[in-house]
Amino acid sequence: MKISILFFIISMLNVCGSYAAAFDNVVGKVTCGQKPVADVLISDGVEVVKTDAEGSFHFNSKKTEGYVFISVPSNYEVGHTGIIPSHFARLQKGYNEIDTINFHLTKRENDDCRIFMFTDIHLTHDPIDKDLPQFGKTFYPDIVSNIKDCTDKPVYAICLGDMTTDVKWHVNNYGLPEYLETMKDFPIPVYHTMGNHDNERKVVDGISDWDYYGESVYKNIIGPNYYSFNIGAWHVMVLDNIITGGPIEKNGKKTYQFTYRIDDVQMEWIKKDLSYLSKNTPVMVCMHVPPLKYKSMENGVLQTDYDFENAKELLACYSDFNQVEMFAGHTHRSSNYTYGKNINLHNLPSASAVSWKINGETSRLISEDGSPAGYWIIDMKNNHIQWQFKAAERDLESSQFFVYDLNCIPEQFGGIKNSNEVLINIYNWDPAWKIEVIENGQVLNVSHCWTRDPLYRLIRSDKDALPGRPTAFLANHNSHMFKVKAKSAKSSVNIRITDRFGNVYKTVMERPKKFSWDMQ
Repeated sequence: MKISILFFIISMLNVCGSYAAAFDNVVGKVTCGQKPVADVLISDGVEVVKTDAEGSFHFNSKKTEGYVFISVPSNYEVGHTGIIPSHFARLQKGYNEIDTINFHLTKRENDDCRIFMFTDIHLTHDPIDKDLPQFGKTFYPDIVSNIKDCTDKPVYAICLGDMTTDVKWHVNNYGLPEYLETMKDFPIPVYHTMGNHDNERKVVDGISDWDYYGESVYKNIIGPNYYSFNIGAWHVMVLDNIITGGPIEKNGKKTYQFTYRIDDVQMEWIKKDLSYLSKNTPVMVCMHVPPLKYKSMENGVLQTDYDFENAKELLACYSDFNQVEMFAGHTHRSSNYTYGKNINLHNLPSASAVSWKINGETSRLISEDGSPAGYWIIDMKNNHIQWQFKAAERDLESSQFFVYDLNCIPEQFGGIKNSNEVLINIYNWDPAWKIEVIENGQVLNVSHCWTRDPLYRLIRSDKDALPGRPTAFLANHNSHMFKVKAKSAKSSVNIRITDRFGNVYKTVMERPKKFSWDMQ
């Protein structure tokens, strides 16, 4: 009898121990007005659960990330504080206590909507670079004006990272809180992506997990470093592919090292989040460092390589989905890729061009590949998506390409005297674009080439732009350059370019065309 009682007590202790291990320490409800909202994904960055028919959720969280976020469902919106959407809530209690988190939604049909997407603002409030005046004069009023002009559909904004520049946080006293103050009058909330320059880099003693430390300021000021939400038919996933290492000695100074990859915990979260989706769900993925890069051109064919450590593993997570569009920043350059049959990858040029330091108050806002500073305007209707690049301080027509008369360009900047060649830089080109060039009624043959942008080479030739850094931010060979050979050195050339969505952009280039830093 005593033995039976002993076994019963041991069994009950085991049951209680198992229950304790599975203790639901995060509970809550999702509502719209007074009505519960079912089938909404809720996550702490590790676990992913769905709300039940009553809009309720509950799960056991290790509470390591310090917050819970809601995958805002289609045709709903959350509130916001300043430009930060209220799609997450911070956990206030310890592991053995219950956090109650309630999310409140507002109904908003958004099957037909517009997204303004931008990246790499790199604000520093530097008295020499004068980045804030440049930003306030060029990029900011341009994008705000276009957002305000869109009154016929819901409008959203996504930033792909590097809002500030971490190495200047404690030099200029300008970091993420100051960025939010600068953006306080931005007309709509912004869903943010974490970039490498959004990490804390102040070296302190006693840090055992440098990546967790590096992310801490971003998480405290901006919010989750990875999460998902839905807009209309689209499931949007925002990822963090930056791993901050410990300090290293470089050029006599302490700095941090970065590894570009998706960490293991996040990779498992990605798989869990995707497991709730139908393979027919169109997916938009946002990250800072692009998965692919163009490395060369061989026999007229562009060659690619993976651009962060486990990019191939990440891409494999989406291989079974019918439609996937991936967006990244980081490089300050423009490029588009196709991966497999279903994944399109897009690398956006930056809001700050190559660098506010190089731009100066009177220089050209262009990057190492010749792309001007700007942003994307993305229109989504049901599962259909289309996009256009919009350059700051230019209209849409003149935001798409730039034309050079190589006869008039010095050899040091890529010119070829008496060649009669015309070089076209089509910033947002992809293989679905069509290029037509006509001289005196004759159609000219267009060849794809792997070369550098002459105007940026001219601007960067001023070594005073970056004293002590003569090899930084040099012009790069890129994927969107095209040549034609004219018969005459003085003939005008008619250029007609059609993007993948049927938008037509035209210009007539009178030749010879002068080459100078202020050329149009």
